[in-house]
Amino acid sequence: MKPAPSVALAPMVLALTLMVASCSASDPAQPVPPAGVDTTAQVPSPAAEPAIVFEDVALESDVIEASGAHIVLMRGDTRGMATLYSTAQQDPASIALNVEPGETVEGVSWAVEQDEDADPVAVALVYIATEASGLNATPDKIQMRVYNDTGTELSRTDLPSDITGTPYEPGDLGGATPSRYFTVVNGTAVFTTELAGGTYAALGYDVTTATETWRVTGTEEPAKTGASLANGWVALDWQDALTALDPTDGSIKWTSGRVSTVSAEGDTPYVVTTERSPKSAERYRVKFLDNETGAPRVLPDDVVSYAVDPLTGESAFRLSVWDDRKLSDKTGLVVRSVDNTDIYVVDAQKTADAGVQDILAMWNGYAWIETSAGKDVIVAATGDRAPGISTGDTVLRVPEYASKNWTITKIDGGTFGHDALILTRHPGGTTNLDDLNVLVPAPTAD
Repeated sequence: MKPAPSVALAPMVLALTLMVASCSASDPAQPVPPAGVDTTAQVPSPAAEPAIVFEDVALESDVIEASGAHIVLMRGDTRGMATLYSTAQQDPASIALNVEPGETVEGVSWAVEQDEDADPVAVALVYIATEASGLNATPDKIQMRVYNDTGTELSRTDLPSDITGTPYEPGDLGGATPSRYFTVVNGTAVFTTELAGGTYAALGYDVTTATETWRVTGTEEPAKTGASLANGWVALDWQDALTALDPTDGSIKWTSGRVSTVSAEGDTPYVVTTERSPKSAERYRVKFLDNETGAPRVLPDDVVSYAVDPLTGESAFRLSVWDDRKLSDKTGLVVRSVDNTDIYVVDAQKTADAGVQDILAMWNGYAWIETSAGKDVIVAATGDRAPGISTGDTVLRVPEYASKNWTITKIDGGTFGHDALILTRHPGGTTNLDDLNVLVPAPTAD
């Protein structure tokens, strides 16, 4: 999606050397320096500009609209506004979806490039309606707009008239929808939408040229469920099945049963879904599907909560314990490696003695847990308290989203407050627990 930008904005240094070569009678004449010029003196190089230092930024909302390898984007208070944060610049950029007179923005879907090595872009699919009426009225249209990582608009293109999206209907609280699911992977926008005639399509569009590269049609309405996978494919709830598509050509790589939820955490090699527990109709259990084949990996039964490390691929599970065929209040804890091997196991009695109540998150080899004493951070592979976290420390920030270039942590606002999301950017570098400032209150939003 984007080339990894360098955090140091170093200009190209041009070294100018005046060379005087001896000339033979057959050689062409060489330039001669002006009189008085010392040709042995070194020409000073321009000083390199200092690297951008990214400080913690309190995001303007606690709802992320789109996030990718180098860009985090949040919808504004209205459909026509968005705020773009990137690793290219310190301050966020505001994007306004302006339209022509007589047109209104009825709905918008946002996506940003997921591939770390592709051009970092944000793409909007905009549902535009007109106030005109009558036989010659201009119909509603879906428009694609592309922005770079500084918020500069690169292009806007009206999509073909047979791509209709879902129009606004009276009494519809959701408004018009240009697409059901939308992502951008390695320069290709992949989205599902409604077509003229009541059919549906999954489409691939080259974001540079805004041209359609492939189309798969069907009669079943797609869900808003999907995720871009670490192997470059896209998993969609499509035609009553979870389907993995290759965004380069739309070819189907594997299918699985229909699911209600889909997530893919960073670089982990599996997609995560949930399904009803076979032991209790009132409970759900987590299900991990291999990115390459769609085959489920073997997991412990009766998972109460889980977390996935987006940077290492490790996963942690809190497990229910059954006593006499009934669920007890005790829960065990299992941490597994990327290859699904147990690396740390704690039985129910030990977790009860430690007061473990929940698994909140994982990040870069650490796990955030809720205990009877509050939030704690542990080394996932050993259960030891994380370096720098002392008994009695108040852990405020918990990782919510992460990539190799940035991490978003959350501070719980409590029953009557608003959650705070804090963006910490570490482009192209290695980050550690100290970088997240997990003991520090949220900075003030601008």
